[in-house]
Amino acid sequence: MGVDRSRVRFLLNLSPVHYDRDGYRGMLDDIRRCDDVGIDEITFSEHVVLPGGNEIPPPESQWPETLALIAAGVAVTERIAFSTGIMLAALRPAPLLAKQIATIDHLAEGRVSYGVGASYVAGEYEAFGLDFDQRGALLTDVIAACRAMWAEPMGASYHGPTVNFDDLYAVPGPYTPGGPPILFAGKYSPRNVRRIVELGNGWLPAGFSADGFKTEMSELKEAFAAAGRDPETLMLHGMPPAETASGGRPEFYGEKAVIAKSFDALDGILENNPHINQFGIGSRFFADDSCADDMPAFIDELGRLIADWRS
Repeated sequence: MGVDRSRVRFLLNLSPVHYDRDGYRGMLDDIRRCDDVGIDEITFSEHVVLPGGNEIPPPESQWPETLALIAAGVAVTERIAFSTGIMLAALRPAPLLAKQIATIDHLAEGRVSYGVGASYVAGEYEAFGLDFDQRGALLTDVIAACRAMWAEPMGASYHGPTVNFDDLYAVPGPYTPGGPPILFAGKYSPRNVRRIVELGNGWLPAGFSADGFKTEMSELKEAFAAAGRDPETLMLHGMPPAETASGGRPEFYGEKAVIAKSFDALDGILENNPHINQFGIGSRFFADDSCADDMPAFIDELGRLIADWRS
C-alpha cells in the first residue's frame, strides 16, 4: 500500500527572523506568500524578555510578541493555519490569556492551535515576579483556568494553587467549542502525560526522534482511551527528521540546499511511521540581519517542492 500524501502537513517556523526588509510588514508579506503557495501552517516561537548576558538565545534576538503576530497573520490570510511552538503561557494572567486566545479563535475561525511550555530562562520568570522553580505548576494552573473560562464564558469559576476566581464572565467565548487545541511541550514524563490527557489535545516533543516518537504516541493514545477520550484525536506537533544531518538535527531544519533532498526520503519515513502526519521546516538559517531578503524566494521554492511531492 502506498503512502497517502494528502494527509501530510508542512509547517514553517518563522522564529526568530530578523526583518530589515520593510520592517515587520515584510513578515506579513511572507505570511501571505505562504498562504498563496500552499504551505499548511506557520508556527512561531517566543521569548517575552531576555536578561542581559543570556547566551542562548542572545538577548538582542528579535522575538515579536506571539499573539500579536498570529492576529496580524490571520487578518491577511484565508487558508493557512497558525500555531505556537512554543508560547510561554504562564507569563500571562489566565483571564487575559483566555480572552486573547478566544478573540483570535473567532478572527481565525478555528485556524490556530497553541503549543505551550515553560522557558528554560529563569530571568523571564523573574521579570514577571514569578518563581522559576514552579514554572511547571504555573503552566498547568494557567491552562486549567483558561479551560474553565472557555467551557463557561457566562460565569466561570476556578480554584487552583495560583489562580482563583468565581463567577467571571468572559464574552465572547472561543469560536471552537471548549477552546482551540492546546499541545503541551516538553519531555515525555508522567507529569506531562497527565497534563496532555487532562487539559490538552496533544504533545509537542522536545527534540527529535528517528522513529517519530512511535512508542510515546502509542502510550499517549492508551492514556487518552483510558480517560474516555478519542485516541485518534491526539495531535503530535513534532519535527521528525527525513535524514539526520550534522549535529543530530534533521535536514529539514538545516541549510536551504539540503531541504530539497529531504523530500526524497519522506515516503520511506511515512511507510515506517504511519502515525506521523506532519513535518516541521525551520527558518533559523535566516536569523541574521541580511538573510530575510531571501525568504520570498525560499517560500516560493518550498511551495514548489510541496506541490511536486504531493502530485
